[in-house]
Amino acid sequence: MALFEAEFGDAGFVEIGKGFGDHPVVLFSFVAARAADLGRDCANSTPIPQLLESEVIDAWSKIVGGFIAAHSTPVALREGVLYVRVLQPALHYELEQISKPEILRNLKQRFSAKAIRDVRFRVG
Repeated sequence: MALFEAEFGDAGFVEIGKGFGDHPVVLFSFVAARAADLGRDCANSTPIPQLLESEVIDAWSKIVGGFIAAHSTPVALREGVLYVRVLQPALHYELEQISKPEILRNLKQRFSAKAIRDVRFRVG
């Protein structure tokens, strides 16, 4: 810590441990304080249930029905957006323009509105 104190005085560093060769690992005190605030924020908030891609993939045919499930595949769930591969352009149009609100509503009912906020269809 002496090196930092020599260069910066007590400019608000906090030692958080020892690194390689017993050199101190330090953070600016405002970074440490913000990290502590974030920890308190997380501890006091209601946790959002983590939704697994596999849960959505497993439930896809029940949500959309056999015909759509036979011609489409959910491929990823990222940041609340479900990405679905569709085999034919005509079905893509049907899903994107007509059926999307109903599919999204069913997904939100089954898994949570916070967990799934959108569904995007791609031909492929």
